[in-house]
Amino acid sequence: MRIPIAVLCTALPLVACNADAPAVSSTEGATTCGSTSTELTPSAPAKYKPIGFLNNGCTAFLLDAEHVAAAAHCFVITETGSFQGDLRFYPGYHPSLVTQDPNGVPHAILDRAVVGTRVEPPGLFPGSDWGIAHVREWVNFEPGSLTEFAQLDADMSEGPGPVEHVAYNRGAFPVTGPDMMFDNSLCQLTPWWPNQTVHGMWTKQLGPLPAGERYGCNQRWMAGTIYSDCSLVSTQNDIIQHDCETWGGSSGAPLLRERSDGSTVVVGLTHGGAFDPPVKVPNGINCKEDKDPVCGDPATGFGCDLASNTCYQEMPFTMTPNPTCMPRTPGVGSSNGPAAIRFAHAPRFASNVAVARRPDGTAATAVFGIDADLDQVVMRQRLDDRPDYKSPFSYWQPLPRVSEHQLENIAACSAGDGRPMVFVTARQAGRNRILRTRFDAKLDAWRTWEPIEVPDLDPSVPASVADLDAAYDNDGNCHVYALDSAGTSIWSANMNDDWSRAPSWDPVIVKSPAASGTRLTALRDDDGFTWLATLDATGQMHAFARECNDDVNAWFHYTKIPSSYAVPSWRDLDLYWNSAGEARLVAIPTNADNVPLVQYQLPHRKCGAVNNPDGSPAIPEKDASIPAKLWAPGSTMVVRPQLRTITASRWLEDQPGTVSPTIFSTDAQGNVYFISNTAGYGWTFEWQSFYHEVVSFP
Repeated sequence: MRIPIAVLCTALPLVACNADAPAVSSTEGATTCGSTSTELTPSAPAKYKPIGFLNNGCTAFLLDAEHVAAAAHCFVITETGSFQGDLRFYPGYHPSLVTQDPNGVPHAILDRAVVGTRVEPPGLFPGSDWGIAHVREWVNFEPGSLTEFAQLDADMSEGPGPVEHVAYNRGAFPVTGPDMMFDNSLCQLTPWWPNQTVHGMWTKQLGPLPAGERYGCNQRWMAGTIYSDCSLVSTQNDIIQHDCETWGGSSGAPLLRERSDGSTVVVGLTHGGAFDPPVKVPNGINCKEDKDPVCGDPATGFGCDLASNTCYQEMPFTMTPNPTCMPRTPGVGSSNGPAAIRFAHAPRFASNVAVARRPDGTAATAVFGIDADLDQVVMRQRLDDRPDYKSPFSYWQPLPRVSEHQLENIAACSAGDGRPMVFVTARQAGRNRILRTRFDAKLDAWRTWEPIEVPDLDPSVPASVADLDAAYDNDGNCHVYALDSAGTSIWSANMNDDWSRAPSWDPVIVKSPAASGTRLTALRDDDGFTWLATLDATGQMHAFARECNDDVNAWFHYTKIPSSYAVPSWRDLDLYWNSAGEARLVAIPTNADNVPLVQYQLPHRKCGAVNNPDGSPAIPEKDASIPAKLWAPGSTMVVRPQLRTITASRWLEDQPGTVSPTIFSTDAQGNVYFISNTAGYGWTFEWQSFYHEVVSFP
């Protein structure tokens, strides 16, 4: 049987088994709806132990001791985009564990999640329906005692073949028998089922709940089920198609494959499925030639039957008190979900990102991000031989591991050959150092990370780097600027020099209160001026500029940038330049979440221009061209992201003479978003998630 996508993703009433299946119980080797199933017991082999039950009715599995993967709609409320909250994960759950000790059932408390579905482009929900939740704490459990999956099958190189589907679903039971029940006590009428009089679901008799747990319409506490007689049929656009039984509760269940060496890998997870053939269920709305805003929007899943002028949704069944099994055809994919490659290396918590060219040096955008949970740098890159705005992006892939450090900030630029260089601040032994790596064409790989030291103004106090950024000089050389929090100074170094030698640092600002803060951004504008901006210790913004001649250390300190919107302080800031060559500064306020980004226009000066008499020209007032709309067009989500960091750059696919600014941001949950700008269109204004292979621009 296949549960439709709409049902799995909106916590609607579900149905279960069929009258065609033999009336046998779901024990070892039982046959249910044409599939052989095995109960997932506490004594099951170790490879099943990372799989467990979410207390909202979904299946999930461990990626590592601190992260749980499932379908995105198992972690966030699809209609609003908000984290569901009060989520707990029970690995290896079985009712017998509750019987033994209802107060001691091992579980993890989940406190946040990154998900692929926040602001996804239309039509990508099945592939975007993945999420990775963070474990705040384990209760009655030592995670080291659990066998974890060593890897995810991220390349799908083995293609179609046998898999196992392990799920805490609500369908592994016979049609008749004492262990079957129909429950609608906690289910309510919904607009999805306006013509039905029976609401609820068929299920086995409920098992006992762990102490303090809840019981609701979409939750059924019972043993998990292992289906071993199914297969991965195909992958299309990295969306898996499989023929395994999927019922209510299958959402988030992993598809397991055993390799010839005996290891077990995850090839993907279950999003939902579709019945064959579907049934057109009217919703009582006249569609008026497909122009009704609900009926005519493909994102809603509703279509229009012009013959009857009725809006309908393709559903698999009509709700009746008698469950039925739909035909299952082995080898024909009727259930789907994201392949593991889509989320295998997605940052569990993206704390910041930077932009440079992709590793082969092509003028194509590469985005580098810090996964703060794993202390690892990951990367996505624009694909195609001749990349343009329509070319897809790769999925996240890791750079070499950084060990024994806590990564905090990141910057990137390109060397003379166009190959990217990446720099991070890494906390170790109480101070932040800078680590760097670059893509080596000779090795066709990333070099290992190596430390580079900034000068110590006071030998008794080793330098600690609060933040860093990269910018180019007039000759196209990459310079790294480091904000030294201990010395209240800013240093710069040319990173295009001989990589085998330690870089030579030059002082930019020394012992200035304006350089005593935590954030730094750098930019060389189209007129040859180099701009720096900082957040001081009180969260106020300062700007500095240097004349066009890179050999002259003539930096001008521009006074504190005026605040707008009664903003007392700022959280993060960054610089970029537009198609007119004008420097822009964007910032995130700290006084409230979900407030607009604020943009300032810096003075546009030609090389050799005379300074104002006081030597510190005023910064123009804000340019209010970045408003507060934060969701993609057509999205119904209302919970805006709580922005924490900001990175302003441009699409590197721009043709000569064109500049298309783009702004990346991360939020309090660790998700990555972007907005973009193009000549003739302006800013898109609506944030999009940066987890999709398709980036809609312009």
